[in-house]
This record gives sequence, C-alpha cells and structure tokens, in this order.
Amino acid sequence: MPSLTAAQAILESGWGTSTLASNYHNLFGIKAGSSWTGDTVTLKTKEYYNGSYHTVNAKFRKYDNDNESIEDHAELLANSSRYSNLVGETDADTAAKLIYEDGYATDTSYTSKLESIIDE
Repeated sequence: MPSLTAAQAILESGWGTSTLASNYHNLFGIKAGSSWTGDTVTLKTKEYYNGSYHTVNAKFRKYDNDNESIEDHAELLANSSRYSNLVGETDADTAAKLIYEDGYATDTSYTSKLESIIDE
C-alpha cells in the first residue's frame, strides 16, 4: 500500500532528516532483531512503555541506500507473520491502525499521526 509506505517513511524519518535516515538510509525506523545479519547502528530512541516515554539505546538496521530500506520494509510487511493481517488490506486508515496494533511502533499516537499524513 503506497500511501502507508510513504506515510511511514515521512513519519519515521522526519521527512528524511533524521540521523537514522540521512546517515544510515533507514527510512522506516526498522530495528535489527536477532535474525538480522546485515549492518547495524545503535542510536538513542524514545519508546513508550509502562505509561510513559523512555529514552533507550536501540540497534537499527543500516542500509547502503534508500532503495534497500524501501525494499526491506516491503519484504518485512509482506513476509513477517507479525504483519500478516496487512496483506490484502486496501484501506489506508485501517492499515495504519493494524500496523500499530501489530507492534510496529510504541507511540500511542502512531495511528493518528499516520492517518494525518495519509489524509494530507
């Protein structure tokens, strides 16, 4: 779904200006879990848990260019069982809700932020 992909890239990268996006080509804030075998970078990020925001160090995926980031994001959403309910979804607002519920982000305003970008 192009509108969700674009909205996530805009939100996660701050219109491409974040350190993660501009220096490491990670447009979507994708973290590097234990199965990731590519390059990584550790950066401070804010996560919401236990009722408040906390600054933590997190390991993120690092890419050689923006296209690699876009392709990896598409593969993640299409092939990860975590996001299987997104496959075939055609309504962008529903997809924004589902991706938050599936745990893509911890920001409790993530869905409304995505919807606002999609609706612009």
